[in-house]
Amino acid sequence: MSYSAKHRRNVNYRSHSFGIPVKSGASEATKVQVVTSLDEFDALHDPWNTLLDKGSGSIFQKFEWQRSWWRHFGETNRNTYLHIIVVEISGTTAAIAPLQIEKMRAPGLPSLRVLSFLGGKLTDYLDFIVHPRFEKEAIESIAGHIGEARSLFDVISLTEIPEHSPTSRILFDILQASGLQGTRFINEYCPRVALGPTWEATLGSMDSSRARRISRRIRLISRDHETHFEVLTPSEDITGAMREFIRMHQGRWKKMGELGVFDDERVVKFHLEVAEQLQEWVFLAFLCIDGVRVAADYCFLFRGTLSYYLNGIDCPEDLMKLSPGLVVHSSCMQEAIRRGAHSFDFLRGIEQYKYDLGAADIPNWSVLLYSGSASRIRLLHRVYLVLDSVKKRGKKEIALFRHEIRKDGLLASSTLRFLASRLRTVLVDSHTKISQPEKPIYMSQRSQTDH
Repeated sequence: MSYSAKHRRNVNYRSHSFGIPVKSGASEATKVQVVTSLDEFDALHDPWNTLLDKGSGSIFQKFEWQRSWWRHFGETNRNTYLHIIVVEISGTTAAIAPLQIEKMRAPGLPSLRVLSFLGGKLTDYLDFIVHPRFEKEAIESIAGHIGEARSLFDVISLTEIPEHSPTSRILFDILQASGLQGTRFINEYCPRVALGPTWEATLGSMDSSRARRISRRIRLISRDHETHFEVLTPSEDITGAMREFIRMHQGRWKKMGELGVFDDERVVKFHLEVAEQLQEWVFLAFLCIDGVRVAADYCFLFRGTLSYYLNGIDCPEDLMKLSPGLVVHSSCMQEAIRRGAHSFDFLRGIEQYKYDLGAADIPNWSVLLYSGSASRIRLLHRVYLVLDSVKKRGKKEIALFRHEIRKDGLLASSTLRFLASRLRTVLVDSHTKISQPEKPIYMSQRSQTDH
């Protein structure tokens, strides 16, 4: 029997509560279907986006984003299976939970099955897509299914749930009450700037020293150079512009010895595809100095929020001191205000430049629960997380080492000092990661500093 046939089911929650309080006198039957095949996934396109239009989800919950992610990162992974939960209430699609089950494997270790969102590490907000009229009942139904189907997975790891969403709280409370053990915690921050009705009002809401610095940088860069800010229009070649942006992004990071986000060809193909499919909402901006594109922001303008995903910089060192990155961010904010946006979302990451532009932290939440023998599964899951981190960190350190050798030579004193410095950093980071493997290192270090 195929995975699809074996695990697809319909459940009527009028007779199966699975730890969910069933309202007496309820008159509407709730049905749950689990989508596990590509054909079924593709058939969800229209109801998926229609449901998103009714709710408050982000661009990252669009069908096109999720389906493209699965095409490039799920379909080719033999250890990953679709487990999309669709809730129907009184004939209406009330919720879609875009989930997958991934079997983690490593030599010498038992395999571990993890229930997680589609979208993985490339997606800044992950959540159920829920009809606002059925919000609580639909999330309870999804939780009920997960509780009933707990034999299919060992770990529930749902990350990057937005602060405004009720998903993490309702889901965690129900599943914990049903006997699963785990935790709900802040796993990331997405710094965000509240935009005023004008650029002047936005600057006025910031700390005065920050506002002066931003204005001064904008003046300086245009005082001695011809500057131009452009945003790609829907009629322009999005693929060509994205390839130029990718070149700028990779070039900047390669100069520093880093890999860059687009070092993986799958990531390149994914973003080229979603940029074309979601071009209506893509906000790809370039800062031009003396007729040359020197900085770029890759964003999405959706529901009144300009979400900044990545940037790229390609300019001479003498222009870097003029802060082209800060200027292009500021220009994007000004254009967003002109288009009626009310916020500028820097998405995940707590880099200082975001706060220099007046951003305030908005948390993302995670729900992490264990089925079966919780202590053993928790330990095994932590081991897998550490192994994954070691693998990624190893690639990063090798790239940095090779860059240093090309720059100064293998036996140069500067290379030896660099190695000693990196070793100290890796040892500190390793200790942090082992103690809290479920969080990014910088989040763990920040929480230690805060306390």
